[in-house]
Amino acid sequence: MQIEKRRDDGALTVVLSGRLNTTTAPELEADLADLDGVRELVLDLAALEYISSAGLRTLLLLHRKMSAQGGMKLRHVAPGIMEVFKMTAFTKFLTIEE
Repeated sequence: MQIEKRRDDGALTVVLSGRLNTTTAPELEADLADLDGVRELVLDLAALEYISSAGLRTLLLLHRKMSAQGGMKLRHVAPGIMEVFKMTAFTKFLTIEE
């Protein structure tokens, strides 16, 4: 998985590509461990090919953390990933934009 970050004032955009799974989820968690000063976290998932339960867990942890200090949005979610979000009911609490 590749992680690209862009910071703009209090917003952090993270572009993920590849696979978010048991192997790569800890890498994402470590990379986003310090979100001090971030009021809005935007995850761009256009190039994310696969997400496992470990990846879902990471998104849940990020969502909880950002709910306490601002907000989190997912953008450009690929159809296959969106299907996983629907099956797991993540669409009920995540903010997902086109």
